[in-house]
Amino acid sequence: MIKIKNLYKKFKDFEALKSINLEINDNEVVILKGVSGSGKSTLLSLIAGFDKPTSGVILIDNEPISKLPDLHLSRFRFKNIGFVFQNFNLIKNLTPLDNILAPLIPYEKSLQKAQKKALNALKVANIEHKAKEIVANLSGGEQQRVAIARAIINSPKYLLFDEPTANLDKNNSLLFLDLVKKLKNLNKTIIIATHDPIFDKLEVEFKTIKLEDGRVYE
Repeated sequence: MIKIKNLYKKFKDFEALKSINLEINDNEVVILKGVSGSGKSTLLSLIAGFDKPTSGVILIDNEPISKLPDLHLSRFRFKNIGFVFQNFNLIKNLTPLDNILAPLIPYEKSLQKAQKKALNALKVANIEHKAKEIVANLSGGEQQRVAIARAIINSPKYLLFDEPTANLDKNNSLLFLDLVKKLKNLNKTIIIATHDPIFDKLEVEFKTIKLEDGRVYE
């Protein structure tokens, strides 16, 4: 479970988040909705531990991640959180397989085991047939699936998506909705920051949390 208590985030003179209090249950799908600048991407980044709040607490399975030292936080994130960036953040001149193997290098001593994990993640994301292509040659939808495979490589409990359909056409956006259903069936807790109305078509139970001017309006 994720618990957020009295969370604030300030950038110089700008308050991006104001008094956020939330609870997200295990195996729940949560849609963070709001226009650009509403604070949803900032909130997602804080939950992932990429940034620290100005004040307040974020508890993930009772672990206060906002207070962890950077090294411990990095290890915690690797084991528990998968993050898919809006622009995917892939190394374009490498293959999907190499992109997925890279994060495992500090943690997995056996190359054979690492490759097995990577190929299984590609299979779950329905992109194993492109494992040895160069990423730069893949479509936007295919690159997103590679990014998802990288996010699930270590079987994290929590999956976070920042504007996942922003760079996709309608057909690939609908394919992404199908993948969300598949990931939920794998008992993942999923948080999606978006302003895309296509998520109203999501065929799984989900909770919508609306952010406006850095505040939550449920």
